[in-house]
Amino acid sequence: MANLSGPEEIVKGLKESGVDIVSTLPENATTKLVSLISKEPGIIHVPLAREEEGFGISSGAYLGGKKPAMVIQNSGFLNSLGAITELNIMCQIPVLVLISHVGHPGERYVIHPPLARMAEAVTKSIELPCLLIERPENARDVIKNAQLLCEVSKLPVFVMMAPRLLRG
Repeated sequence: MANLSGPEEIVKGLKESGVDIVSTLPENATTKLVSLISKEPGIIHVPLAREEEGFGISSGAYLGGKKPAMVIQNSGFLNSLGAITELNIMCQIPVLVLISHVGHPGERYVIHPPLARMAEAVTKSIELPCLLIERPENARDVIKNAQLLCEVSKLPVFVMMAPRLLRG
C-alpha cells in the first residue's frame, strides 16, 4: 500500500470519523487539502469568505444532524473568538476545527510565529482541547480522536496542522 500524503490522510480521517460537511477558507498552506475535500464524495464542501461564518454554518449543520468540520488558518481562528465563545461554547455545539498552524517551527515568514504563539495561548485560555499533527502517519488517528472528543464533550476541538504536513 502506498504512503498517503498529509492532506490525503486528513481526508481519510474525516471520512472515517463520519464528518459530512466541511467549511473552508483556503490559503496557501491548505490548497491541496481543500482541493481534496471539495472532490470527496459524501462530504459537502462550503467555501467561506470569512472564518467566523464557518462557525455559524457548522453550528446549523450540527443542529440539522450533520457532523461538521472546518479548515482555517490560525489568524482566522483568532478572528473568530466571538463566534466560538458565544455560539459553540455557550450552546455546547461541537465542531472539529482544523487549523493550518502557520508560524510552527520551520516556518520562514517572520509574521507567522507570533500568530502561532497567540493561537496556542488562546486555546489554553478558553480551555478547549488543541491537538497537533506534524506527520502524515498519525494524521488519521488524531483526526478521528479529535472528532470523538468533539462528540463526547459537545464543544469545539482544535487540531493544529503543521505546514510540512500540508505540503504533501
